[in-house]
Parts: sequence; C-alpha cells; structure tokens
Amino acid sequence: MIYLGTNMFNGSLSRICSNVTEFGLSNKSFSVGIFPFLCHQLDTPNSLEILHLGENILSDSIADCWMNWPSLGVIKLVNNNLTGEIPTSMGSLQSLESLHMSNNSVSGGIPPSFQYCTKLVTLDLGLNKFIGSIPTWIGSSLSNLKILHQLTVLQGLLSLNLSGNHFNGNVPNNIGNIAWIESLDLSRNQLSGKIPESISRLTFLHYLNLSYNNLSGKIPLSIQLQSLDPSSFIGNELCGSPISKDCKVDKTTPITENEVHTENEDEWFHLGIATGFAIGFLGVITTLLFCKPWRNAYYWFLEYL
Repeated sequence: MIYLGTNMFNGSLSRICSNVTEFGLSNKSFSVGIFPFLCHQLDTPNSLEILHLGENILSDSIADCWMNWPSLGVIKLVNNNLTGEIPTSMGSLQSLESLHMSNNSVSGGIPPSFQYCTKLVTLDLGLNKFIGSIPTWIGSSLSNLKILHQLTVLQGLLSLNLSGNHFNGNVPNNIGNIAWIESLDLSRNQLSGKIPESISRLTFLHYLNLSYNNLSGKIPLSIQLQSLDPSSFIGNELCGSPISKDCKVDKTTPITENEVHTENEDEWFHLGIATGFAIGFLGVITTLLFCKPWRNAYYWFLEYL
C-alpha cells in the first residue's frame, strides 16, 4: 500500500510496482502527467485494487488503458479538471465495485461496456458535462450464458448519482429493476416525461432527488416515495404526495371540442347499456308471467339446481 497524499509532487508518474494493491495521490499532490502509468504494461499481472487520485488539479483526458488493471475495484477521481469521455476500457473492469468521478468536466455518455460491470455498487458521475439520454440498458435484462439465466444490468447497484449534468429524455422505465438501490440522484438535468411507475418497486430506496428537471405528471405511489421530503421533486411540473400540488383537474380550464364530443359519447354509451338491460329484463319477466309452461319449466329447473 502506498499513500502519498497532501503533498506537492510534480512531473509525471511513469509506473508503479505490479504487487501494489492500494495507491493514493490525493489532495493537490499532482497536477499533470498522472495517467501514463496506466498504459505501462508490466511483465507480471497488476494487483492494484484501489486507486485514489481525487482532489487534485488533473486536467488530462482519462487514459484508455484500464484493461491493464483487471483487479481494480475502487477508483476515485473526484474534484479534478478531467476532460474528454469515459474510456470504453473502464467498463472492462470486471472487479469494479466503486467509481467516483464527480465534479470534473467529463463529457459524452456512459459507455455501454459498463453494463457488464456486474459487481458495481457505487456509480458517482455527478457535476460533469454528460449529455444525451440516460442509458436504457440500466435495469434491463442481460443474458449470462455461463449460469443460463437472465441478470439485471447493474442489479447490485446501491448508489447512482448522475446529478448536475445535461442528461435529457425520459427516466428509464427499467430503473425499478435495480431492486437493491438505496440512493438515486438525477437532479439538475433536463429530464422530461413522467416518473416511471417502476420506481415505486424500489423498496430499499431511502434517498431520491429528481429536483430541477422537466418532469411532469403524478408522482407514483409507494411507501418510500410518499415519505420523502418534497424538496426531492421541486423544479418540475409534478403533482401528488408528498408535494402540496393536487392532481385533480382544474375545473376552470376551458373544455375543448374533443372533450365535449367524448362526454357525449360516454352519455350515449351509458344510456344504451341501461336501455338494453331494461328491455332484456322486461322481456324475460313478461314471458314468465304470461306463458305458464315456460314458467313451470323455469321453476322446475331452479328446483333441480
């Protein structure tokens, strides 16, 4: 284990020993040249499990050599000036459990390769410049031929933070399949549409923040959602508990021609049902009253039953 944080190193870090399992250079210890060591291949497999480079002044783009570090489980790159996109090779880390990359200038989207990070527990990408839709594969089914059954993508995720970015589109409908998630922060984006009903299935959810988006409609019902603070939903066009805005239709809203036409159709529909029932009922009763053989047969039939 090597921790050299809170110093004033400069220059570049060329490589580290292959049997180091934990390495930390945090808190303004480096400014540039920190990533070349990632692409330096050693003769023996790398054993690094924890990499902490947070709270520095790193302004590089993130190197695309993460396949050289198959044992990495924890990566902390928070509070830097990192640019570019998340490299695809980072999604190849099968041992990755925790990725912290908030408060940088990383752009693009979340690489599809991340859906194969089956051990991922924490994904923190808040306060960056990500764009596009939140991937629909989050919470979807993933075939695993080795164990011959369906897995849910990121099913072990406990914390997901995508706040303070430029994500747009809808909240993925499959997000309710991440059954164990406890913290979900999608605030301060440009998300639109309704909150998916599947989110009410998240029974372990104790923190949710959807504030300051363009969401609309009724908040789904569940014990977890209705027990949240109303501030989790402000800055949207939402209604229903736990916020004070009622979802009832505003009676002062002018009725459109289509609504009038629909109401007339409903009235004729109900009138037709009532008329049909009355005619059918009276037809049976009248027949039993004036036709004695039919009446006797009906009573014998009831006696038989």
